[in-house]
Amino acid sequence: DDLGYGEVGYNGQKIIRTPNVDRLAREGMILTRHYCGNAVCSPSRTVLMTGRNPGRATTRDNRDMGNQEQFPLPAGITTLPATLKSAGYATGAFGKWGMGGFDSTGSPLKQGFERFLGVTSQWVAHSYYPPAIWEDGKEVPLDNGEKGVPGHGGFPAGADPQDPKAYAAFTGKDFSPDRFIAGAEQFIAANAQRPFFLYFASPLPHVSLQLPAEDLKPYAGKFPEDKPFAPAAKGSYVPNRTPLATYAAMITRLDKDVGRLMAALEKAGVAGNTLIVFTGDNGATHDVGGVNTKFFNSAGGLRGLKGSLHEGGVREPTVLRWPDRKSTRLN
Repeated sequence: DDLGYGEVGYNGQKIIRTPNVDRLAREGMILTRHYCGNAVCSPSRTVLMTGRNPGRATTRDNRDMGNQEQFPLPAGITTLPATLKSAGYATGAFGKWGMGGFDSTGSPLKQGFERFLGVTSQWVAHSYYPPAIWEDGKEVPLDNGEKGVPGHGGFPAGADPQDPKAYAAFTGKDFSPDRFIAGAEQFIAANAQRPFFLYFASPLPHVSLQLPAEDLKPYAGKFPEDKPFAPAAKGSYVPNRTPLATYAAMITRLDKDVGRLMAALEKAGVAGNTLIVFTGDNGATHDVGGVNTKFFNSAGGLRGLKGSLHEGGVREPTVLRWPDRKSTRLN
């Protein structure tokens, strides 16, 4: 989610480590001119799920329908998961949806997925410590308090931006991506003896900048963090004392989850005959929430970022790996 073209090692990234994605590139096929379906989340995902071009897709922009849910996929539309389900595939989705809540026609369970674990609302996904996630149409409480940890909030008035304790309120206990990756691993193990389609839609590295301390360790103290992200406005993404380190670590955590999926396929004995497609929904985010795309060369030299129809907004780092098939590089 919001991964820039230049934010992976095989595309020239020098600062952020992505060894598992780089392994996919080394062992698979790199698409150097692959474009996502649109320049922002919901319409891009709609293109992916329906196969329709952006002009005929049913979603325009990240249009909300109330209750923090986005415009739903309509009933009766042909979707990728429904097509594969009808062909005998087990179908499961994990992570961020953004194409309708469970009370709408866009529910993932009404659009071809037999299993769903994640969040349907893009706004809820702005926090990595929400109060609950959805599992097959039922809310599952997380250990983040009754209201969870907000994805938006201002820095406490009068607090010291250099004091780590001032940021404690913006971190929770139950990191939602931990739930998503564990669910995906279980799905692979449970369906290893039949064809399956796993849609793993990680919210990383979309802001807000939030991450468990253990995942942050590899980058702690590595950057000149002289400017903490400490906005006073409550509507801003949440404050973060080490925004450069946190953003880099979020991408490396995404890469770690890619490695866990690969390991799960290998453990299940199906890695050789499973097509893995790694890609993103749109270009790197704007410099909001503490993100610094220039520092990381996030667009990889391309013009534009998320929301732009220039190359940087729609050209995605994309790799296909299928060991039983011939690998090459396409330009």
